[in-house]
Amino acid sequence: MPALDLPDRACGLTPTEAKGLEFDVVIVVSPEEIHRDGERGPADLYVALTRATHRLEVVHAGELPDCLRENALWSFDRSERNREGHDRFTAPVD
Repeated sequence: MPALDLPDRACGLTPTEAKGLEFDVVIVVSPEEIHRDGERGPADLYVALTRATHRLEVVHAGELPDCLRENALWSFDRSERNREGHDRFTAPVD
């Protein structure tokens, strides 16, 4: 994983590193890459998406995996794009 410049209370983890842990807020970046290229593929994506206890955010530039597009329980607003053109959506976990 590339080095990230994060605030003291934030950390960047791979799905393998995050397995078994929980966090108030989780931001999953490029779920399509985790699904396609992760060491355990879809299982890694599942781990990444299930670590949040209060808020889950997903940021992506590529096409979402079918499992996220077809089973989405969150509202997805494509109008919220960052300057790099990545889509972003939030799922309340509570």
